[in-house]
Amino acid sequence: MLAFEEHILQSLSTKLDQLEEARLHALAEKKRAANLCWIITGSIFAVGVIICFAVGNPIPLIFAVIVSLIVSLITYNAVCGKAIGFFNHNCKTQLVSGIAKAIQPEMEFFPNHGISKQLFKSCGHYTTGIDRYKTEDLFEGSIGATKLLFGELHAEYKTTSTDSKGRKKTSWHTIFKGVMLVADFHKHFNTWVTVRPDNETDGFFGWIGQKIQGFSSSLVKLESPTFEKHFRVNAGDATGAMYILTPDMQERLLELRQSLGTRIIISFQKSNVYITAP
Repeated sequence: MLAFEEHILQSLSTKLDQLEEARLHALAEKKRAANLCWIITGSIFAVGVIICFAVGNPIPLIFAVIVSLIVSLITYNAVCGKAIGFFNHNCKTQLVSGIAKAIQPEMEFFPNHGISKQLFKSCGHYTTGIDRYKTEDLFEGSIGATKLLFGELHAEYKTTSTDSKGRKKTSWHTIFKGVMLVADFHKHFNTWVTVRPDNETDGFFGWIGQKIQGFSSSLVKLESPTFEKHFRVNAGDATGAMYILTPDMQERLLELRQSLGTRIIISFQKSNVYITAP
């Protein structure tokens, strides 16, 4: 085993022992809850069968099945829900936090906090109005001289439709679900730059998409054919965009695309870099 992995295990040994104890307790409670559910289901089902034969009607048996499922579900959650919740909570607050601290001492983990809605909107990666927003698992701190934060978030918008009978239906649609990162860029600039996935659709519609992009007044063309193939760049100032997107930075963003997926969006504004990875 690598010395670094041994260091992590040693630093977490006490927490791992506590978590193992909580895990075994949760498993025991799950087993106890399952046994109780079987007893409840069997008892109610037996009563239903007796009543069914007594009245000569299958309705009591159907009712007994429904009641047994509801009572079993309530019992299961009541018996082992707290133990499972305690274990899951401690995995986040102790284990994940401990691993993060061992890997990067200047990073803090906040499981119940996340990226603010205003910060997500301000990056400009997605402009659809947000009707529902959830965020958690925030990491914040420094790596060397670079301050950064990142966390999970899920932004949605809703649509409402009415059918022929006048019944309204609300549907939820994902705007973005993934990780957002914000970090110091260590370069001062006055412009804004956004790097989005290029329209890589094959055939006629891909060609049309590329032609439409070409009409944008903020579109910036760079010299790298590989970068141009995968990304399109818009900026408030072309010179400023080239100052930020040096050949070395373009290579790094291509590597980031390979690591985080083809749908990442990167923007540079207010001397920060913003990355959203679905």
